Amino acid sequence: MTYAPPLDVPNGKVTSSRAVAMFDCARRRVATKESVMYLNEAKGLEYRRRTIAKPGFGPALPSTYADVALTHLCAK
Repeated sequence: MTYAPPLDVPNGKVTSSRAVAMFDCARRRVATKESVMYLNEAKGLEYRRRTIAKPGFGPALPSTYADVALTHLCAK
């Protein structure tokens, strides 16, 4: 996901983020396994990386990237 405008953080501006997630289409649930926020994705300059040791499934909040991905990936 690209941020427009970039998100201000102490180290600069976050321009984009990526997430690795699992989707349960039958129950309409999502679990994030990893998320990365980038100051400069092209250069691989990370602001923060989080890896979840034990991901748990929960609802995708409306109008979030998880909701958009769930709707797209689980379309019949």
